[in-house]
Amino acid sequence: MDIDRVKISLRLPALIALLALLLCVAVQAQDGETADGTATDAKTELLTMQKLAPSFDSEELHWLGDGDQAFISLHRPALEPSQMALILLANSPADMAKVNFLSEIYYDLPEFGWSTLLMPMPIQQEQAFAERSAAASAGTSTESASDTESENATPDKDATLQTALLRLEKSIDFLVEKERRAVALVADNLNVNAAIEVATEQGDRASAMVLWQVETSQLNRAKLEALLDTRISILDIIDHRISEDEKKQRIRIFRLAGYSNDYRLITTPSGQPGVAHSVRRIRHWLETSFQKY
Repeated sequence: MDIDRVKISLRLPALIALLALLLCVAVQAQDGETADGTATDAKTELLTMQKLAPSFDSEELHWLGDGDQAFISLHRPALEPSQMALILLANSPADMAKVNFLSEIYYDLPEFGWSTLLMPMPIQQEQAFAERSAAASAGTSTESASDTESENATPDKDATLQTALLRLEKSIDFLVEKERRAVALVADNLNVNAAIEVATEQGDRASAMVLWQVETSQLNRAKLEALLDTRISILDIIDHRISEDEKKQRIRIFRLAGYSNDYRLITTPSGQPGVAHSVRRIRHWLETSFQKY
């Protein structure tokens, strides 16, 4: 698709709003900061969503969730929607205003029958999930892993984890209410752990996952084994500059977790050509791997 059209449509006013927001958000978010900054992050995020909301297309903007768990999302329905829709995980509300890989998918796929929902993950969620995964991997048994998690857990981190999972669940609920029978999650290096956890829990509604430039170190074999039970299909998109040894190691991780025909790895060029190439490959994968209607 024409990326200039994306910039001119919704993204330009959103970017202007974002620039204005950055001038005032630091001062307004200082009160109530905790030792690790979590409370400040939550206030900053809410302020960002409130400031950005008017700059998005009102027909596509939706507030999901209730009360202090409410968050913005953008829904672009296909004119002839298939039974599956895509949930695009932005790393923050500000990322929703940018022209990037997710915005390309958001605008392009609905033209071919695949509705899209763009939603923000909470700030610092990737750190909280990574620490929990590391704690679980450090245990030598289920009991010791659980003990390690408990020792490293804090109320703020637990709240961040729950917020991330809740947002994904609410996003799935929203699409199911729109009569989409299944969803595909599109996740990158910062939110892959949250996506895998939700897909594992929502196996009856999550049918596919796209991993975009996820580092091999982020792939947790135990979590992939749990995800395998849902029979979810995975498209793994990595940079073409990856070494042959790392590529083999990556494939080995999925094979040891039990994946075969449900897993596909592709390489893509860097930069904007890689984004356009990846969007085309995602569309082809959806068209050839899933029943559309």
